[in-house]
Amino acid sequence: MPDDSTSPIHFEKFVYAIANHLCPEPPNEPGIACVLGRQYFQPGPGNGLYSVPTKGLSSSDAAVLQALIAKHGDALPALRPKMSDGDIAAFMSAYRALVDRPDWEPKIDSDEDRMKRREERAEIRHVHAELLKSEIAKGRIRIFDIYRIPQIALQAAVHSFLPREDAQSYASGAGLSLRALMNESPVAPILPSPVADTGRAVATAPALAILTPATDAAPIAEPQLEARHSDSKPVRKNRKWSMSEKKMLCGLLKAGEAAQAQEYFGKTLKYLKLVAKRHLADMAEAESRTADDPFAQARRSSKVAR
Repeated sequence: MPDDSTSPIHFEKFVYAIANHLCPEPPNEPGIACVLGRQYFQPGPGNGLYSVPTKGLSSSDAAVLQALIAKHGDALPALRPKMSDGDIAAFMSAYRALVDRPDWEPKIDSDEDRMKRREERAEIRHVHAELLKSEIAKGRIRIFDIYRIPQIALQAAVHSFLPREDAQSYASGAGLSLRALMNESPVAPILPSPVADTGRAVATAPALAILTPATDAAPIAEPQLEARHSDSKPVRKNRKWSMSEKKMLCGLLKAGEAAQAQEYFGKTLKYLKLVAKRHLADMAEAESRTADDPFAQARRSSKVAR
């Protein structure tokens, strides 16, 4: 794993990870993975009454249900993820017709259950975000932006990061494991590499060390769009990169946040590195030209004086 100084925790991802851990989705698999627990049904007016379902099936209950499905596979509709209310009603009707079924009924994951979980996760995110903001305001937790500049208050969650030790302390205080929350596994860091010589008399910027060698002569060929996170903005196929976006990209790559850069911009890591390398080389070239231009130096000095 990268050490603490090179692997900060993205604020928004941290809050989402806590909510997803405390209120997870069931496995996206067919069969009894779609069953949230067991419940008892009392026939009556309207649709009858259900008891409060258990949270999950015990191993013995799961074995009973599995055997029942295997025995009556032709009579029971298949259990699958995201079943509609109509599909669930059809399964329950067939289930109740079985003479050898247990006295309890499976609680199948429904649209209502999925909606409740989304609302619960939204509430958990809100509570923990507010708690973190309070801790930041009191100076108990540090926060900084994508360029690793310390901030005195949370400005924008999507561009803010927590030092790993602060995130670990907060998670431990809530009885959680940071590594489990972030689903971390060993990853190879971006290693410094020499930049390919393009033959131009340009001073190599130190930040270029975060990028792998690439040919700078040909135009950057943009790949097909990749899948984006549901709450991200779509990216134009032939997008024009603004200066602030290029700076943000370079900051993320330099901080070792390649995955965050890919998620935010919706591009392959190879393409993002090419964009960042081109930008940094252009900046170095512009700075080199300015250093040899006395008029440019005079203009810059005049701006500083003002």
